[in-house]
Amino acid sequence: MSEAAQTDPLIGTTIAERYRIEAPLGEGGIGRVYRARHETLGRAVALKVLLAQYESIPVLKQRFEREAKALAALSHPNIVTVTDFGVEGDMPYLVMELLEGVDLSGLVHGPPLEPQRALEIVRQALRALDYAHAQGLVHRDLKPHNVFVREMGDGTDHVEVLDFGLARFVGDAAKHSPKLTQQGALLGTPAYMAPEQASGMEADARADVYAMGCVLFEALTGRRVFESNDPGQVLKAHLLSPPPRMSQADPGLAVDASLERLVARALAKSAPERFQSAKEMLDALDALPPDAVRRVGPRPARSAPVSGVAPTQAPAISAPTAAGTPKALEQRQQQAASEGSIHLPQSRLPLMAGLGCGVVLIMGLLGGGIMWASDAFSSEEQGDTPPAPVPGVQPSPVAPPTPSAPARPAA
Repeated sequence: MSEAAQTDPLIGTTIAERYRIEAPLGEGGIGRVYRARHETLGRAVALKVLLAQYESIPVLKQRFEREAKALAALSHPNIVTVTDFGVEGDMPYLVMELLEGVDLSGLVHGPPLEPQRALEIVRQALRALDYAHAQGLVHRDLKPHNVFVREMGDGTDHVEVLDFGLARFVGDAAKHSPKLTQQGALLGTPAYMAPEQASGMEADARADVYAMGCVLFEALTGRRVFESNDPGQVLKAHLLSPPPRMSQADPGLAVDASLERLVARALAKSAPERFQSAKEMLDALDALPPDAVRRVGPRPARSAPVSGVAPTQAPAISAPTAAGTPKALEQRQQQAASEGSIHLPQSRLPLMAGLGCGVVLIMGLLGGGIMWASDAFSSEEQGDTPPAPVPGVQPSPVAPPTPSAPARPAA
């Protein structure tokens, strides 16, 4: 008997009389994903279950069921396909196509991506989002781990967006979907959260646009927009700090001003100042000149901030004061800028307790392994190549070009 079978009672068992569980693929905060086999069809699948200790919590079971229904309602070549859902005893399960490949995070932490390949990966992810948004669904947890890349036989990439566990219906679709999120709760991953999302405010499709701006920045430069080992500082930076230019984050890139402006617009603090849809951002990418970005030198190795690049202590406000900016967010930004900290209404303080000392309250739901990677800050934000510990947070530092770090083996 294998070690996995000895420690995991589900290995070797059969779910719903047809899915035989073969091996674990990964585990997130409240769920686990397995490789399983449909015994009648002989087809390998990914089977996702809620961990036993959470089966008695109704809101988590409802959120798990909501993910299944959200994915089942979507039919797009760039979105992972759900094939079945059910409950075995008290354990809900979700069956999906088993994807073979690597998530974008694995590619980003290897040798630098060829810039045109990175742009095409983002284009395909935006097509998936455009479709999901048209169905009234906002993802709310976009990040490289949730962008899965398969290399096809002809050498091209096929991208699928994963993990709609934090997705929420908006507009007319919301009338038929229960709201499971407490007002003011933080849902998502700090490195990719839009300012309004980091504030616990309502997030619409423009929050996904912001996250895709972060993903595009990282795919091209190999660095997150804001880097710190303290998630509270990262959230504060998304609220208050201007993002760096990509050419600063990676001096080995020659970046046209049109692409710098595109990313800056996607990362605007004020949602009305961003692209208003995934389609609008996709059209802007398609309109770029052919040589909008190219590699002209090696990527700097990840290191501590160089001399003269200090962590941000009391960042200035970079959000435009457009008429459409939510007044509450403007006031919160102004207050935080003057006091160097984030203040929320008293009713939200329990949700935010420990934010400044690095406690993440509600992050990704389920994940891990070759397919599901909606992991919490503790696993993704401190992965194989973590940023150096700093007291505060800084935009990706400017560093002289040095040889690229060795590639991380694909999971």
